[in-house]
Amino acid sequence: MLTFDLMNYNEGTTIPSLRTQTLNSLELEIPSINTQKKIVSILNSLDSKITLNSMINNNLAA
Repeated sequence: MLTFDLMNYNEGTTIPSLRTQTLNSLELEIPSINTQKKIVSILNSLDSKITLNSMINNNLAA
């Protein structure tokens, strides 16, 4: 969504806006479920490592 230029779909005159109908008609490319699961696995591993490092830092500070 960050690379999707929603200003091309602006329907407002003074204030940029979009109707729900317009948003519902947009087609977005979504990665396959397998790709999504791989991404989640990597992010979970990173989150676990961050949590562990925080615990180690807190222990060292104590």
